[in-house]
Amino acid sequence: MKIILMMLLIGGVSSVKCQNAKDIVVNPLRDDTSQLTSKIFKYKDYQDGIVVFGDSDFVAAKMNLNRLSDKILFINPKSDTLVLAKPETFSMVIIESDTFYYKENTYLEKITHYATCNLAVSRVIKLIGREKKGAYGTYTATASINSNTTFTNDDQITNYLGVDERAIFRLSETFYISDKFNNFFIANKKNFNKIFFNYEKEIKGFVNLNKVNFSKSGDIKNLLNYIQGLN
Repeated sequence: MKIILMMLLIGGVSSVKCQNAKDIVVNPLRDDTSQLTSKIFKYKDYQDGIVVFGDSDFVAAKMNLNRLSDKILFINPKSDTLVLAKPETFSMVIIESDTFYYKENTYLEKITHYATCNLAVSRVIKLIGREKKGAYGTYTATASINSNTTFTNDDQITNYLGVDERAIFRLSETFYISDKFNNFFIANKKNFNKIFFNYEKEIKGFVNLNKVNFSKSGDIKNLLNYIQGLN
């Protein structure tokens, strides 16, 4: 499980449209899948959170983000764990000091805090395949998984797999840039130019001079910081 934990904790490796996705392999027969499950959640424990609606009304509850199902869960007054329904109707969700928006059919975590345009990231884990133990102890692929397949606990993972099969998960990050109206777009050169059209020449110069890699969060943050200075 050390490999799984290391891959899940890598913060500096990121991707645009999942170009740098990380694969995670776990065998429920041999590994303690509870460790994987614990890393699926954004927070170790459920934290104080609020759901803010378009009319500025809000509701509060203990919440957590499940990266495997890409859903926010909450604990109701009866201590039941439920999924936040109709996230497209939310203005935002705030958990602890983190802000999330539901855009492009995924939860985006805000990672910069400027007055108007900001960066956000979607971090998700998907079950993408299975490998069955064969001759000489080697594992070979047996099936691909529908991209909509999701699991929320150890029992679901274990019951889905056959005897001595490995599940292959993929951890990926996708970065987005917002405009002043809080519309979100994939964070690439084209969309930076679209949002900051007044500074297209300056953006080109900065990108070329600094060799900006739009799959690296640090590079994207530096570019946005430069543009904020121009403003």
